Amino acid sequence: LGLIDPDTLELTNLNRFAGGTRADIGRPKVGVVADYLRRINPAVSVSAVQTGVESPEAVSLMASADWIIVSTDSHSSRQAVQNTALRFAVPLLSAGVSITVSREGDAHRILDASGEVITARYGDALCLHCLGRINPYVVAAESSPDPAVREGLVQKGYVRGLEEKEPAVMPLNAVLASMTVNTLLEQYRDDAVHHPVMVYESHAGNRMYPDTDSIEALPDICPACGRNVLQPARAF
Repeated sequence: LGLIDPDTLELTNLNRFAGGTRADIGRPKVGVVADYLRRINPAVSVSAVQTGVESPEAVSLMASADWIIVSTDSHSSRQAVQNTALRFAVPLLSAGVSITVSREGDAHRILDASGEVITARYGDALCLHCLGRINPYVVAAESSPDPAVREGLVQKGYVRGLEEKEPAVMPLNAVLASMTVNTLLEQYRDDAVHHPVMVYESHAGNRMYPDTDSIEALPDICPACGRNVLQPARAF
């Protein structure tokens, strides 16, 4: 297993961080998870890289993987991971959650509490770009060398449009993590039905379903993954 994350564990992470305790606050997240995995199985081989996904060490680790699972919270990091997956033909699983709330007086109402797992394998002719999950304008803002630009344009956290602290995302994260593992295992089952995008919603009754609308809305051409349904097939 390869673990990539530049951050250290904080107190606010503990409600959704497997294996982490107050004694681990301040330690690298990848180190905490690696220790947790070794307590489960001392024979496991774990490579823990405390860097961003753009670093040469991270790219090397991903390039040699059988699968890449990305669950980062920025468009620029997801783009970097996808670029590596496409470059080295490594299948990609992207897992993410979103919680959106509105304020009504002193009360708040959850408008959306959902997540999705996307499978993008080499040759599938789809990627996070053509699915609309990576916004190039947000990538540009996040990548700006000017801190003032980054702080003004980059939207942080799970909740958009409010200054208040977001609701706890632990239950939502747990469901999406299970969906991601199940999606990966199904890639090795002959009887599994493949759905490129699986959605989970919990704000209006629990629902899990394949997102066929996103697949039907794929553009004819995507410069990121090379999708081009307009190019006629050639006979050899």
